[in-house]
Amino acid sequence: MAASSSGRRRALARYAEQNALLRSLYNNRCSTSRSPPHSSPCVRRAWRQYAAAAAIIRARDRARLAAPRGVHHPQMVPVSLARQAATAHVVYAPEVRHPVR
Repeated sequence: MAASSSGRRRALARYAEQNALLRSLYNNRCSTSRSPPHSSPCVRRAWRQYAAAAAIIRARDRARLAAPRGVHHPQMVPVSLARQAATAHVVYAPEVRHPVR
């Protein structure tokens, strides 16, 4: 039991160390104190993501406008239950002679 708890502590210490390293790398890369805000790689990446989203939305809207309006789908004529039963009988009655294998 003691061996597993010491192993857990070491693993948690390694995860904490890795987390601190990653955070320091990210903060150094994305800090705006060294350079103007418009030249930060994080700001440039965010701008590209917003531009891509705007382009996708614009393409979607243009596709909607280009689609034909007023497309009429043929309406189904209501069929009585008796007629449906008669049709099913005509279709499936001959298959009694051919059993499923």
